Amino acid sequence: MRTILVVDEPKKIKKADISNHHLEGYNKLELDGIIKSLRKFSEVEVYTNLESFTKNINKFKDCVVFPMYWGETSRFTKGHIASICEANKIDYVGPDPYTSILCNDKYMSKKYLKEFGLKSSNDILLFKEDSIDDIKTKLSMLIYPLVVKPNFGGGSTGICNKNLVSNEFEALEIIRELFQNNYNPLIVEEYLEGYEVSILLLGGKKNMIFNNETQVIVQGKEYFKNSLWAMEDKKINFLESHYKKSNFISKEDKKKAKKLFQSFDKVEYMRIDGRFNSNGFFVIELTPDCYMGPYCDFSISISHDGKTYEDFIKMVFDNHFFNNKGTPQ
Repeated sequence: MRTILVVDEPKKIKKADISNHHLEGYNKLELDGIIKSLRKFSEVEVYTNLESFTKNINKFKDCVVFPMYWGETSRFTKGHIASICEANKIDYVGPDPYTSILCNDKYMSKKYLKEFGLKSSNDILLFKEDSIDDIKTKLSMLIYPLVVKPNFGGGSTGICNKNLVSNEFEALEIIRELFQNNYNPLIVEEYLEGYEVSILLLGGKKNMIFNNETQVIVQGKEYFKNSLWAMEDKKINFLESHYKKSNFISKEDKKKAKKLFQSFDKVEYMRIDGRFNSNGFFVIELTPDCYMGPYCDFSISISHDGKTYEDFIKMVFDNHFFNNKGTPQ
């Protein structure tokens, strides 16, 4: 078997601010770890350029593509690789274009997940074309504090600590700044305090390998009462954050998460991020193109069963072949 790994050019982020639309990606050490794990069971060919990948598409008919490419934040970038593969009948691991694009839209994905009985915070959608009076009217529908962020993208792109606002003046300031930096539309949500937790799902319509939960600890902090897990911690001070296995979320909510997961025709793996407090679990976003590097929360979770990161990557591929071809390779 030959695996075509499509990934962003390795990067080391020295500065994280909302003007940077390229925050998602892997550094060289992480990418080396991914390639090393893949080579345990497959030949690997790496592409860090979509144009080059597309030009060589006819070479991949007997290969499997592993999309780990995020690119610049936009409303459709996350669906590029899967769309190219679908159009050319190339086998690929992970979510199909519909799943990727729906989940990339924070506002629409929250409407989708509520159909499965999962809770989320109240929100509004703002457009650059909205008048200041319309924006103020929409903001008045929510209860402060609020979180203002781009509706598209992941990796905390466009989301720093000042995106948490406590009044209209602060809200209008960050809204203006985000619009000026070409984020449109914006989603504004009522702030959720609580433990930062994720449901981790790996499987498909035919099976469910695991439905686990992890919690993130940031600079020793477990419970977030008036702060975000924003780009400053994710991209600059990431060594001061770590995951651990947790057990806050009810079995009922995990069943709902599984039902949501299996509603998609092709997803294979997904992280459902949220916060847990005295009122239960509230979903923040759906992430089917989640971080899959050596220190990912999936790897931390399965390490409790004595499995390694290499084991996890092999599980991802075995799951793909089982759900799409009926048998692991």
